[in-house]
Amino acid sequence: ELRVLSEDETEVYWGEGAFGFCSALERVVIPEGVKAIQMQTFVYCTSLTSVELPSTLETIDQLAFAFCSALPEVEIPASVTAVAYGAFGMCESMEKVTVNNAQCVIDDYNGMTFPEQAVIYGYANSTAQTYAETYGREFVALDEEEKILYSGECEEGLSWTLSSLGILRISGEGRLTKIIFNSTAYD
Repeated sequence: ELRVLSEDETEVYWGEGAFGFCSALERVVIPEGVKAIQMQTFVYCTSLTSVELPSTLETIDQLAFAFCSALPEVEIPASVTAVAYGAFGMCESMEKVTVNNAQCVIDDYNGMTFPEQAVIYGYANSTAQTYAETYGREFVALDEEEKILYSGECEEGLSWTLSSLGILRISGEGRLTKIIFNSTAYD
């Protein structure tokens, strides 16, 4: 019945399989000081939608968050030096994985450490980029310089830009009352 696991849980065992199959668990905040998440610690936590990893974390072991089918994204801190095979495998809802350590070892042999639908964010020429290229995943460089790809006018007094980072900006003063997409106007 545990739904939220937070840093207030100071006497928690974070070891192998500790919270596996806890289907009610929705949110995890791992406290500072924790250096490793052991094998299958959160495996099959199917309601898990939010994970906050501490800046002290160094390793994420095999299948640590595997089959967490509701988890939409994960940000791996720069302190993490290794992510083991299948750590986030089969997370069906995961759309985004951010790897903040350019040299983080991502242990894999068949593309199962991160889900195939997830976009991998990391630094250019990093192990995250190598992983994405090796397994045919979309990669976005965190250190990429933003470039304006498209621009135009929305309505009087309003303009828009779409950047290489996928950011749409609408600027100016006025009222946006109509959007035109693929020659179709929406009021």
